[in-house]
Amino acid sequence: MQTSHQTHTEAPASKEGHFRALFSYEATDTDEVSFSEGDIIVDGVIVADGWMQGTVEKTGQKGLLPSNYVEPA
Repeated sequence: MQTSHQTHTEAPASKEGHFRALFSYEATDTDEVSFSEGDIIVDGVIVADGWMQGTVEKTGQKGLLPSNYVEPA
């Protein structure tokens, strides 16, 4: 009896709390952060429907941002 071993490769898992900006966003309030498309957001946590809090890795600014502007990185 012959058995076959299949190699299964998975995409690398995203780091928890790390997100990549899909779009640029300009803060509209003092508790929000601005970022550019492609920026990395670290320490991201969902805080309300459609909003998360995180730190823009490039600038070090921490605040609220729209969660639908980012994807797990």
